[in-house]
Amino acid sequence: PTTVTNDIQVTVTSNGTTIGPDTHFTGGSTLVFTVTDQTNFSNCEWTIDGEEEDPTNEYSLSVDTSGWAPGTYVVYLEAQDKNGKYYSYTAQIKVGN
Repeated sequence: PTTVTNDIQVTVTSNGTTIGPDTHFTGGSTLVFTVTDQTNFSNCEWTIDGEEEDPTNEYSLSVDTSGWAPGTYVVYLEAQDKNGKYYSYTAQIKVGN
């Protein structure tokens, strides 16, 4: 399941299907996190459990959960709007046995 808190609108898909908070998905799925309002935000920085990610597109992060050990992982996004104000997005991914 994923648990979400945010002040940036982000769409999450699993294998092409949009998922919402507390959605269960098949182990080994690829999750794609995409900033909805790409014209208002910039300088998007993504991390998973505090480790900075380097996506090919700053507005989208693709996460392959294959091989992840059981546990809870935190996806975090921080971005600036056109006025320089910072916003964030947080999602938790819980991987079961």
